[in-house]
Amino acid sequence: MNIKISKKLFKEKAYQWLYVAFVTFLPQLIYLGTYINNDSLALFSASIIVYGWLLGLESDWNWKSCITMAIGIGICALSYYNAYGYILCSIIIYFASGYIKKMNIKEFLKKGIAIFAIAFAIGGWWFIRSYIIYDGDFIAFNVQREYGEKYAVESYKPSKRQTPQHMGVSLGYMLDNMQWTEVTIQSFIGQFGYMHVIMNPKVYTAYKLIAVVGAIGIVFGWIKSLFKKIMKKEQEENIDKVKRKEKILFNIIMIIALIIPIMLSLYYSYFADFQAQGRYVMPLIIPFMYFLVIGMKNLFDTIIRNEKVRNILIWISIIVLAIMPAIIIIKYIIPNLHV
Repeated sequence: MNIKISKKLFKEKAYQWLYVAFVTFLPQLIYLGTYINNDSLALFSASIIVYGWLLGLESDWNWKSCITMAIGIGICALSYYNAYGYILCSIIIYFASGYIKKMNIKEFLKKGIAIFAIAFAIGGWWFIRSYIIYDGDFIAFNVQREYGEKYAVESYKPSKRQTPQHMGVSLGYMLDNMQWTEVTIQSFIGQFGYMHVIMNPKVYTAYKLIAVVGAIGIVFGWIKSLFKKIMKKEQEENIDKVKRKEKILFNIIMIIALIIPIMLSLYYSYFADFQAQGRYVMPLIIPFMYFLVIGMKNLFDTIIRNEKVRNILIWISIIVLAIMPAIIIIKYIIPNLHV
């Protein structure tokens, strides 16, 4: 699905595969794919939803795009709560793009109802079931806590959890002194077993440097675009205004989709159960890698003018990204399968 997404996001094949490599070869993501969990289902549904967004913006929300997004939303509803931001973002992008495109209201609402119906048919049964068997607790939050108190090991009972809130410390203290930020970033890159298997610090440094380069590229691209507008060198009259608004809308939605998993993980760690784990922010990987590749593209296209040389360097980077997880699996995961 991310191969299909990449073809919609980037024109150049090298950048398409660079995006795919970043999304699929992240060590922690590969590790999550080796056993049954909700994280993989959440990422699968998020990929379907994002592809649905791209199809919808491109086709003025034809039936294929609506059904694709609806299927993704339905599957997402059955996955992790930390991926639910994509459901909210789907509602926003659908109605906002409909307004931008000035679509026929009757047709637009009909398709909106169809999206809801398909999504509910796929995922709604679970919430109906929970409502019936858990006395109205359709999200099953209360019963989760109740069963935790009944059956969990004493130290893991919800009432025994020493959350930052119960400890009376600030959010800033949790982020810094309790190392929430550092551990979350590190385990997003790759920390295996029961968070006990840690890679060589140089591996984390390498991935962090890639992220920094991408961030610099984003800022550079923004400054470059702003400078062009100030100098009145950008031929905006040749750009379709609706398409420009749609691109801005898509980028805003991707930013929201990136932020929501972080906010949900922060909330849960502070108020419910302190869990500094990269897997809980993993749904942000699609928008994060999208912006990362845009940033790198901004820098590469400016610094390396020769397209052939640029493509060779990008393909070398893709090969390295593909080889790295294999080395990590052999060196860190296989020797510690018992951990």
